[in-house]
Amino acid sequence: MPFFSLLGYTLSHLSPAEQKLYPRLRSLENLFSDCAVSEYLERSALQVMTAMDERTQTRPDDRFYAMMGAISTEPAEAVKGVGPCEAFMRLCERTGDYSFLFCKEDRDERMRTRWRPIQGMLNPVISWHCSGPRLRGRLERGEEAVTLQGVAVLKLGELGEKARDFLIEWLAGFERLGYGSWPTLEPERAVYEALRQMKFSGSAQYLTTEYGLVFSQNPVPPQAAQVNVIIAAEIRWTLGAPSLIQFRDSASADKYKYEAGVFFGQVPDGGGDMLMDITLS
Repeated sequence: MPFFSLLGYTLSHLSPAEQKLYPRLRSLENLFSDCAVSEYLERSALQVMTAMDERTQTRPDDRFYAMMGAISTEPAEAVKGVGPCEAFMRLCERTGDYSFLFCKEDRDERMRTRWRPIQGMLNPVISWHCSGPRLRGRLERGEEAVTLQGVAVLKLGELGEKARDFLIEWLAGFERLGYGSWPTLEPERAVYEALRQMKFSGSAQYLTTEYGLVFSQNPVPPQAAQVNVIIAAEIRWTLGAPSLIQFRDSASADKYKYEAGVFFGQVPDGGGDMLMDITLS
């Protein structure tokens, strides 16, 4: 713990230029954070994915075997006949943790389960330490749909005054820690620049809600209809929470599409009043 404290102190006093000289320090801090706050087998899949981000391995498959060992005592062979990435996702589903959805991978439109990521490296949407329990869920209708439990569902709307104050205050704290400063930019653009420092590779376009901004991995089309922002309210970043954007391509489209993203704002838990279950299909 003293070493962890010194590491955080050092990072907070390095300039952005100095931080670029030591790009692995942030990953080391994430690893220590994971050890400090997570009990064995109580980590969320997203916590494990974040801890593995930027780490190297001899073989790509080793990444998934390490992640499977961090979330379950079941051997990898328990999920037979599929590759390591698919095995990890299936193991998450068996343990009832759907936080693996918050990765950069596209959703496969050819599949009946459009909410599910295609196979890839499952890098998290941002490389930033998160806390909180797993995103609880259960498969439905022959494993084609999933019901996510205890999430907040927001509609699009004008950014509220409290949310804007939160953005400005958070950006000021980010600047004090030496990550960067964008005094000439509007808060919305400054938020995007801050996310880029967290390895966010998604769209600069954003959606607005009363509680905050939503940046998706891929842009949501402007003609999209029935847009819902699904927030994993029990999983937290200091800046907000991971999210899924649910939408139809147009008012006449018959199926929903999904994009993983970052909700940047005050997570609306409302003492649980706003939390609900939602089925993705």
